[in-house]
Amino acid sequence: MKIMNRVCAGVLACACVFSVSPVQAKGATLVKEGKTITESVKNLDQKTYKIVIKKDSYIQFKTKNCRIDSTVKGGDVQIYSSGVAPAAKGTYILEVDPNKKSGNVSFRYKIKGKIKESFKEAKKLSAANKIVFNKTYYGFLKKLMGVHYYKVDVPSAGKVKVVFGKPKKNYQENFYCFTNDQKKAVRSNIMYEPKTFHVEKGTYYFLMMDTSWTYDYQFKLKFTK
Repeated sequence: MKIMNRVCAGVLACACVFSVSPVQAKGATLVKEGKTITESVKNLDQKTYKIVIKKDSYIQFKTKNCRIDSTVKGGDVQIYSSGVAPAAKGTYILEVDPNKKSGNVSFRYKIKGKIKESFKEAKKLSAANKIVFNKTYYGFLKKLMGVHYYKVDVPSAGKVKVVFGKPKKNYQENFYCFTNDQKKAVRSNIMYEPKTFHVEKGTYYFLMMDTSWTYDYQFKLKFTK
């Protein structure tokens, strides 16, 4: 199996972690986009807040004297209050943790755009989305350990290079697998640096994998003889 590449861009401070949790959302105060919530530190332990994301979107938090924590089922999903990160459609619970012992804290959020996806999610190799060379494709891995499947036809012997777009608004981490052996097209050993593959004529499979947290991605396959 030929596997490669991890691209990490942007290390942003002041992390805010949030999660989809419809059950916990009952009784929580809804925070509308753009509205600033100000609360005294002494009342925070009696407060629970929620936000509703109607479409897969980029979201940005801005906080003052606090951070926001929550736990995702199966792991932590992290966004950054000083930057922009992807968020799947759903209801999110926010737990506000003050950075001081008294006084007020505040936070607000804003939707910064819709996440672009080129295909409907292919959950099995047999349903892999067919792609072509020299075209950029977009996707969004919403679940930990998720996989998106693609396939490409190579016309003759040559080289295939995988290229990822630079993240413009968010932290991006790309793990992928490239192979022409359908039986071995599974998650396996991860390599962290770009590589050009020497290929023969045939159908090759390209798998995007989420081994850390939810994220969006964009990629392009380039072919040369």
